[in-house]
Amino acid sequence: MSNPFAELGLNADLVSALVGMGYETPSDIQLQAIPLILDGGDIVGLSQTGSGKTAAFSLPLLQMLDMEMRHPQILVVCPTRELSQQVAQAIKDFAKHLKGVRVANLYGGAPYPEQLHQLRQNPQVVVGTPGRLQDHLRKGTFATENIQAVVLDEADRMLDMGFRDEIREMLEEMPDDRQNIFFSATMNPQIKKLIDRFSENVELVQVSGKVKPATTIKQAWLDVRETSKLEILRRLILRDNPGQAVIFCNTKRKVEEAADALGILGVSAERLHGDMGQPMRERVLKRFSQGQVRFLIATDVAGRGLDVAGIEAVYVLEMSHEAEDYVHRVGRTGRAGRSGSSYSLVSRRDFRYLKNVERYIGESIPKENIPSQSDLQAAHERNLVKKLVNTMELVLTDNPEVEIEKDKLGNIIETEQVKLPDFATFEAFLDAAAADEIDSMDVINGLVETWKKDTRLALNSIPEDRGDQNLERDQRSDRGDRNDGSPKRERGEKPKFDEYDTLFFGVGKEDDVSAGQLTGLLYNEVGVTDGGVGKIRLFGRHTLVGIVKDEIDMVMKSNLEIGGRKVPIRPDQGFPGGKDFKGKPRSGGGGGGGGGGRFNKDRDRSGGEGRSNRDRDRSGGGYSKDRSGGGRPRKSNY
Repeated sequence: MSNPFAELGLNADLVSALVGMGYETPSDIQLQAIPLILDGGDIVGLSQTGSGKTAAFSLPLLQMLDMEMRHPQILVVCPTRELSQQVAQAIKDFAKHLKGVRVANLYGGAPYPEQLHQLRQNPQVVVGTPGRLQDHLRKGTFATENIQAVVLDEADRMLDMGFRDEIREMLEEMPDDRQNIFFSATMNPQIKKLIDRFSENVELVQVSGKVKPATTIKQAWLDVRETSKLEILRRLILRDNPGQAVIFCNTKRKVEEAADALGILGVSAERLHGDMGQPMRERVLKRFSQGQVRFLIATDVAGRGLDVAGIEAVYVLEMSHEAEDYVHRVGRTGRAGRSGSSYSLVSRRDFRYLKNVERYIGESIPKENIPSQSDLQAAHERNLVKKLVNTMELVLTDNPEVEIEKDKLGNIIETEQVKLPDFATFEAFLDAAAADEIDSMDVINGLVETWKKDTRLALNSIPEDRGDQNLERDQRSDRGDRNDGSPKRERGEKPKFDEYDTLFFGVGKEDDVSAGQLTGLLYNEVGVTDGGVGKIRLFGRHTLVGIVKDEIDMVMKSNLEIGGRKVPIRPDQGFPGGKDFKGKPRSGGGGGGGGGGRFNKDRDRSGGEGRSNRDRDRSGGGYSKDRSGGGRPRKSNY
């Protein structure tokens, strides 16, 4: 029987790798794009993330490599370091049976010596982010004369993040007869202008519709205070008792904080984020995939590509600023047609991101109440029965010959035909035990012993237990919203903090830094408490920022980077006249900076790598080529 990927023109080595990775049938974008790329033409693919576009461009380009040529032949440009890492790893996996294929991964925030070592290995494929690729081009460490194909992955996102000039300069450095492959979620004017400038006779490949969470996944969100999130997460875990679960955070800092705090609360979890070395990350993922690790706290490094069938639940501790990231996070559970659950802990500052998600997936996510003591007691009793059922391998089924599947932890997997009884059906459970000639007293004694051995942690008090809930969102909307969607403060309402001190930041207007970008970095990267950033005053080469006094030391020790360099931060000496600089808090949304502005460094949420304009000639001198001479030569293959 012919493999459907082979029918697209892919060779046996690539098909063998796909079979080993569990690929069965091509996605829509793969069906359309692979034959066109194999023909050597330029294409623009319009598809959402998660549609299989990485395989759509990687497979045909790998097949077209000249294995005798030990120079970079394929360049893949990605908006973030996380995506570049995922794409580089995917290409390595696809090339598993192709001898001699090397892949270099160049992204900001990583040491140059390691990347220079990768380039000295003469890779045929280079994957990277715009800023770091430009650095290597300027330094002459990345040779482009043999590049045969350039892929812009998530091109619209790169342009939104301010990388237009870097992309233009990079494309002008490439050979004119290269193959251009653009992938984008939308065809906006910026994308069209870029395509028109660098490509002729481009083929359009379009996959309609957005990726949504599987219907087998139960989604819910909880209205919580920021300070209550970890205790509420612990309660959800105690209530649901998932075999394996992933807990998502936006930043590596939050991953570390959450892991430490949950450990104190009695929940042991492994960490996974971009600061961990590749060998360590691989060990963690291997332990998790083998069922040796129950809980994984991760950034979006794990949000795309983590495929472990035993994941029963996903907990979103921090809402991502990109709606599509929510879909990928939730998609870690409910794999292979199994059921799963996803719970998002939404504080006041997260609410607008929840609404973005609902608009993106075209449906409302149900709200759920915070688990109470009685909820946990009932769940505790259900879990005890399940433990007993799993120990005695008894189920409720109309078909005694049905096969019972177990997960990697040895727990029975429920299906349409296999149900685990709870207290409401305990009598039926005893009947099932009797039918298997098991004495009911043995069942009861087993239950008692299980109960004795089980330990149940007491709840920690949170304001929500006293009825001191967050305001309902529909009540908040009566007060009006700011332009960024966050709640508007009533006239005369006091800010969250009253005492601010001023810090000196060694960046200013000449570095193209905006107040919104700096605010976003402080909230989302440094971790300043909502409302903890005061008034910001920008000067030519420095900026003065009001920071709540309790978090001054944390900000000064944060090693904040903008444009790939560390920002000097120190106490301010005061303004002329001796008056301290203080001001009202800025919004926790961070204005334009929280969503991946140009100067945000590579980080573990969905922002982009940073860059600085100071080292770049804005006129484009030294990079520009005369492209007015009509069409460029074409070729159909390498």
